[in-house]
Amino acid sequence: MSIRLTQDEVILVLDTYFQLRGTSIGPTTVEVTRLSHLLKTLEIHPLDTRRDPSFRPPDGVDKRVRRFQEIEQGSDSQVPPLYLEIWEQFAGNRKALRTEVERIKLKYSRHELERDRTYSWAELGELYGFDPEHLTIAGGMVSRP
Repeated sequence: MSIRLTQDEVILVLDTYFQLRGTSIGPTTVEVTRLSHLLKTLEIHPLDTRRDPSFRPPDGVDKRVRRFQEIEQGSDSQVPPLYLEIWEQFAGNRKALRTEVERIKLKYSRHELERDRTYSWAELGELYGFDPEHLTIAGGMVSRP
């Protein structure tokens, strides 16, 4: 599924690029797979879109991260204008970038649990963007009083 990245998504991609700058970038890189997962969990797009296995896969996210590498290396003739705009806005101001990343995550995250509802680890993983297998050793369920 090929849906153009929104401005907010491109900002998240730039942040990931700066985390990986100077290292090997690929679809199996932890930061790339983490961003792929984040883009699937943030409520920027409808749930049906985000659940599609072809939505924001690591190999596609990897290509987006590499766009900023192209810009930095001066080979940006094929880079979409939005990437260039985001680069110009944030490349020289990493503090502003981090602030914007946190705003985006807060804006599109569902962190409000329903009262008197019990959540499985899988549901909490989906809500908060983590692998529920990490918590299964604790066992049980979680509820909000």
